[in-house]
Amino acid sequence: MASSPPRRFVRRAPSRMNPNRSVDIRVTDMAAGDALWWDRKFGPHHARDRKRADRFWAWSVLLPMCHLVQLTKRRYCRPLVI
Repeated sequence: MASSPPRRFVRRAPSRMNPNRSVDIRVTDMAAGDALWWDRKFGPHHARDRKRADRFWAWSVLLPMCHLVQLTKRRYCRPLVI
């Protein structure tokens, strides 16, 4: 079976202020502060939407749990932030 080429991420996006200008997109590892920001900013909105599968996900709880599970399974899955 042939292996597929590595997946490339988008590196640039149109600017919100000027669509003719592009801005860089950075992908970094998620930290505790990122998880708290996500929970505060998007958590209440997602919880109200009954169609979302992730409506009760709290990243500030899931992030440390993810690290513990990965330690016990002896592998490392990187939670990323864009």
